[in-house]
Amino acid sequence: IYVMNKDRIDSTDKLTSKDVVRRIFLHIPFVLLVALALAFIGAGLILVIYSITLFVATNSGMTFAVLFGAGLLFIGIGLLSIYGFIKYLAYYNEKEKFIARPAKTEIKKKPFSFSNVCLYFLLIGSVCVIISAGLGSMQPENWITARAGYMNENGYYAESQKFEVKYDVTDEYDVNKIVVDLKHKNAVVVYSDDNVFVTVKGYCKFSGAIESSFNKTDGVIRIGDGEKPQEDNAINKMLFFLFEDNSIEAQIQIHVPKTLKDKIKIEGEYILAK
Repeated sequence: IYVMNKDRIDSTDKLTSKDVVRRIFLHIPFVLLVALALAFIGAGLILVIYSITLFVATNSGMTFAVLFGAGLLFIGIGLLSIYGFIKYLAYYNEKEKFIARPAKTEIKKKPFSFSNVCLYFLLIGSVCVIISAGLGSMQPENWITARAGYMNENGYYAESQKFEVKYDVTDEYDVNKIVVDLKHKNAVVVYSDDNVFVTVKGYCKFSGAIESSFNKTDGVIRIGDGEKPQEDNAINKMLFFLFEDNSIEAQIQIHVPKTLKDKIKIEGEYILAK
């Protein structure tokens, strides 16, 4: 720790505007290095915690290695930022003559010096990431396989399944109205050139995620979405993002023939595709 010399500035000294500007610019790297260190170390710790959580949930060495390795790399970069901060502080103190530059002496480096610890984090993190690549982390299908057992145990598909229902309006389905009653998804209505079918399609993360039925009595198609399986333990709550719909899964498309645009009324909340 460097301590400023209180006798550095005599009370008669006056700072010029140039000195003030120079001092402001000298302080900017302090702020940047501290912010960088906090961001990387914080992100690294989160990745390490989630690597352990995912390993417990999926029992997959691949997911553990890639997240744990990335976490160590982030922590290493954060520690290097702190090391840079210390070095810059020494430079700043010397520049402002708060302390004198110490005479160069031969320093025996310790194996667990601060700079070496930074390098150890980077080295171990890099090895873990390389191992994860060897285990197949670069292949998307391996991630699906890794989480399949965990997702199935909690009532979800490992990979979202396509849902599609067609109602032949020229034959048995005399459709007069479509009722949209969605709680978790968005409906997009598309007036299509297909004059034969009213089509409801989307992607499901679990069985019953999309519900579509036709009532012959009143000619109404009702479209809804089912309730998600309960995420009732700590690990499931931590891994909530695995159960969330992406932008494609959160959307249900309703294709209506253009020729029936005036006949088929649509009730409920929906977005009209251009």
